[in-house]
Amino acid sequence: MKAQAKKMAIPAIVAALMASLAPVPAKSTVLPGTAIEVQKREGLTSTLTFNLEGEQVFLPLAEATAYLNSLNDHKRKLLSESIEARAERGKGPLFSRSSKMISLANENISQCVRVKDAIRIVLTHENLMAHFPDLSEREFFKAELVKFGRAVALSEYIARDILSAIEQSVAPKKTYQPDNMPSADAVKAMIAAEHKNLGLSAPEFV
Repeated sequence: MKAQAKKMAIPAIVAALMASLAPVPAKSTVLPGTAIEVQKREGLTSTLTFNLEGEQVFLPLAEATAYLNSLNDHKRKLLSESIEARAERGKGPLFSRSSKMISLANENISQCVRVKDAIRIVLTHENLMAHFPDLSEREFFKAELVKFGRAVALSEYIARDILSAIEQSVAPKKTYQPDNMPSADAVKAMIAAEHKNLGLSAPEFV
């Protein structure tokens, strides 16, 4: 069963998880998600996919976990390639549309936080006992949900890595220098005056 939904509130995610269905980004015609970063390097087009602004699908827990892990691997690989390409250039932003990528990464993080909150609710002892009185069924469901939770946590971690990489690719702002900072000539004059007061010979400046 595959059902589509827009951004979900935590209660809706909880209900889906209790039915052993988990939300993941909907598949586009290229890859899950729609965030595309085009790099004209050796004629290749790189696609970084972590866009959760569009629709999502509910998949059975095991399938959702495998799907999300595959997506995580793809994001990590493409992020590494983008960092390497930036290092070769030696300058410039990591992505051509950094503001868009930041927005997408933040949305990814926000969705992951909601899903993790839902998972914590589902995994409470009282909830598991009420919905899965059979011990073997309860332990199986718990194990599958924990696996999915790890994939969600990794997705959030990668999104935060993306934000960190973008921040590190930005050139630092000009070092602050107070308006009243003395000039080089003024400093030399002060040193010469101090030498004179101490009875020393005049300093020689290079």
